[in-house]
Amino acid sequence: MGKNSSVLWIGGDVRQAVAAKTMHDLGWDTAVCLAKDPNSVTGKTHTDWRLAFKQSQILVFPLPMTRKGLYVNASFDVLMSDILMEIQPDATVLGGMIPLEICEQLAKKNIVWFDYYGEALQIQNALPTAEAAIGIALLEYPRILSGARALVIGYGKIGKILAGKLQLLGVRVTVGARKSTDLALAKSLGQDTVSISSGISPDAVEGVDIIFNTAPVLLFDERMVRHMERKTLYIELASRPYGIDFEIAKAFGVRALLAEGLPGKYAPITAGELLAENVVQILKKEGLSP
Repeated sequence: MGKNSSVLWIGGDVRQAVAAKTMHDLGWDTAVCLAKDPNSVTGKTHTDWRLAFKQSQILVFPLPMTRKGLYVNASFDVLMSDILMEIQPDATVLGGMIPLEICEQLAKKNIVWFDYYGEALQIQNALPTAEAAIGIALLEYPRILSGARALVIGYGKIGKILAGKLQLLGVRVTVGARKSTDLALAKSLGQDTVSISSGISPDAVEGVDIIFNTAPVLLFDERMVRHMERKTLYIELASRPYGIDFEIAKAFGVRALLAEGLPGKYAPITAGELLAENVVQILKKEGLSP
C-alpha cells in the first residue's frame, strides 16, 4: 500500500488551479501557493510558500517550471534559488520543462524529481494548441480562412494536427519540414510541401496569407522578413528561440503574434485535467496514493 502524501501545486496559470481541484476530487490532499487563481481551488491556499513547502511531501511546479530560468513561473517574482533552498530532503518534485541546471541541483541534494511534460502530455497538449492557433487566426486574419494560403512550419505533434484541421476548413496548406519522411506524409495527405532542411527560401512565403511556426529555430531573420508580404500574418507557436525576430518584423511592418501557453489560456479546464492525470500517473508508479 502506498503512503499518504500531501500535494502542493505551485504558481503557474489557471491550469494549476484546475489540476489541484481535479486531484482533490480524486481524494488527494491538495493545496496551492503562489497561485494566480486560488479561489477556484478546492483545498488549502497558502500565503506563506515557505511554510507550505515544509508541510507538503509532493511539490508540483508549473509548465514551464521557470520564467527566464531565474524565477518560478508564477504571478510573483520568487527566485528559483530561494525555492531550491526551501525544498525538504524527503520531498518529491514534479515540474514541466525543468531546466537542466535545476535538475542537477535537485540531484545533488538527492531530491527525487520528475518532469511530467513527457511524450504523453505533449501529444495531449497538441490538440488544444492547434485549436487555439486556429482561433487566433480566425480573429486576426481579416478574411475567411477557407481559400487562404497557410504555411505550417514544423511537422511534429502540433504541426500534424494543425495542418489537418486547417485543411478541413478549406485552407490551402503547405507544410515546411526538415525530415523527408514528414514531407512524404504531408504530401500523401494532400498538403503541399517545402523542405526547410537548409533554411527557408523566399519563394516559400510568396503569396502566403498566414504562417504558423511550430519549430523553435530562427528561420525568419532580416533577409527572410524583407521577402515577406506585409499582408502575411505570422503566428508563433514555438518556444524560445522563436522562429522570427520580432523586432525586425515590427520594423518592416510584418504582423507577428507570439502565442505561448495556448492550452492554459484557451482551454484551461481541459489542460488542467490532463496535467493532473499525468501527475497522478507518475505518483502512482512511485507508490504514492491519496
